[in-house]
Amino acid sequence: MGRVDQVTVEDFFKYTMYENNLLKAMKAEKSVNKSNIKEIRTIKGSFEEDEMKDLLCRIEEKLSRRERDIVSQINLIMTLQRYALGLISMLERSDDKTVMHERYILGHQWEDVAENTHWSISQVYNIHRRAMDEIKSRVKELPIEIQEKIKT
Repeated sequence: MGRVDQVTVEDFFKYTMYENNLLKAMKAEKSVNKSNIKEIRTIKGSFEEDEMKDLLCRIEEKLSRRERDIVSQINLIMTLQRYALGLISMLERSDDKTVMHERYILGHQWEDVAENTHWSISQVYNIHRRAMDEIKSRVKELPIEIQEKIKT
């Protein structure tokens, strides 16, 4: 693997955040599908019985696929977060750990991190930059198994 293909620490944390957001969207879609099933079951007379059964069957199949996707996504996120926790635990300063944990483990937006920590948004950005620099100085290359997850 050449240097050009190497996944950086920043890439890893961005990817972890992306995957967390994807899981939230998947769960929201699952919730909508469940609501659609309930709504369709309450509709009487608008569909022929066979049409309604077919529609419910398709939605339930989609819901079942989405549930399998969510389980896979949770497994991926658990792997990423275990590694992220290891990186975060390397940090010496507790405020660095707090910002990184809020952002990448809990998946909070920057504004929420600032609100939860009672720091200004610029303080949060500065702490994040300092924490990222410290992690980068300690970790020169991510493990292959983590890089492969990010590249697929």
